[in-house]
Amino acid sequence: MMYLSVLPKPPGPFANWHVALYGYFPGAADLPAQKREGRQNAVDGTQRPYVWKLIDSERVAMLSNIKPACTCVPVSALAGVALEFKATLRCDGSRTQGKHRRRVSYVRSRVEIREWLKRAAMDGGCEVTYVDVGEPRQLEIKRRDKTITMSIVDVSGIVIAHDADTFERFLVFGGPGTGKVYGCGMWWIPALYEQQQREAA
Repeated sequence: MMYLSVLPKPPGPFANWHVALYGYFPGAADLPAQKREGRQNAVDGTQRPYVWKLIDSERVAMLSNIKPACTCVPVSALAGVALEFKATLRCDGSRTQGKHRRRVSYVRSRVEIREWLKRAAMDGGCEVTYVDVGEPRQLEIKRRDKTITMSIVDVSGIVIAHDADTFERFLVFGGPGTGKVYGCGMWWIPALYEQQQREAA
């Protein structure tokens, strides 16, 4: 079971939105490990029980396998159904290079992103049958003492779940890639939002 919320974007600086969303999960640090799914928050070391995405200029979507303390509706994924998806992924990283094994920064190419996404989907009990990869761009997050810069990319396509339970775990964990504290990794699936709207009516 997953819980989908569509909320007004949090007030305050973008860098602090995750703090406001985390507030919908009181006591989340005490949740069993299988509920937390190992989502380590690199900012404060706590466990993040959700993924989120800015879906338009005024709203964010939040998905979790834990019921949040805000308006939400339970949704579920069905195996064998072709679903449209959109996601924003962090597409940079570092790797070892040269005989001295130095760590160097890099940004994945669009071809690499496409294959990376397809491999992650296979591990998540689903298959991406079509994917469109946008141009990578820079995201700057201004924090009190520094500015964090990362490369992100928008992707969209069609996914088919072969194992509904595994696919749901994949969705509530998000991915591939890091940057989830800043809204990367959540797969926005309009069909789940339509399901939410029907349930809420």
